[in-house]
Amino acid sequence: MLTSKKYVFAFIDILGFKEISESKDKAKINSIFNVLSSIKKTIYDHNNSEERKNFKDINEVNIDHFSDSIIIYSLPEQLPWIIKHSVDFTQQLISKGFLCRGAITCDELYQKNGFVFGKAFNKAYKAETTNAIYPRIILDENIINLIKIQEEDFSSEVFKDYIHIDKDGSSYLNLLCDDKSNKIKNRLNALIIKELRYLEEKEKLRTSIEQKLVWLQNTYCL
Repeated sequence: MLTSKKYVFAFIDILGFKEISESKDKAKINSIFNVLSSIKKTIYDHNNSEERKNFKDINEVNIDHFSDSIIIYSLPEQLPWIIKHSVDFTQQLISKGFLCRGAITCDELYQKNGFVFGKAFNKAYKAETTNAIYPRIILDENIINLIKIQEEDFSSEVFKDYIHIDKDGSSYLNLLCDDKSNKIKNRLNALIIKELRYLEEKEKLRTSIEQKLVWLQNTYCL
């Protein structure tokens, strides 16, 4: 009989995917194909790495994607790895010219043979679509409580700059952590400028998208 377990679950959505996928612009279509191919390769490399075969902590982290969404899930003790992978994917998307939004939750999940469903999935999806608002990956209250329990892991040098608190009180992942060369920051800045110029020609979309871009500028001092 299939039973549920507590899982940490990350749901990450690529923003603007629908508009680009329906576009007749071949360059934009190719960009979508390239970023999905890159994500698929990263997942493949993760699933077939020597570390995954040899180390329990990496072996239990599951990564998959469907359409414009990436899911990462594992048992609660693997929370640091979930956060690390979430930031890595976000930076990978930025480097390819895409923004994303997401949420990480912890709750009951059914998982068998690659199929996943349950409260953790539903909560992460709902939080991404209704609470995240901006291009950020937010953490729910259960995740914050887990971080307190795993304080030793999150007080280390590796994770000390991964989590920030926003003006609305939401905890979110820092997109620019470990970006010592400012490569991601510069790419993000260029991406925002490009999108703002595009919005000058698309008045109907301006309010919704501009709000997200301005949040990025203010948050990361771009």
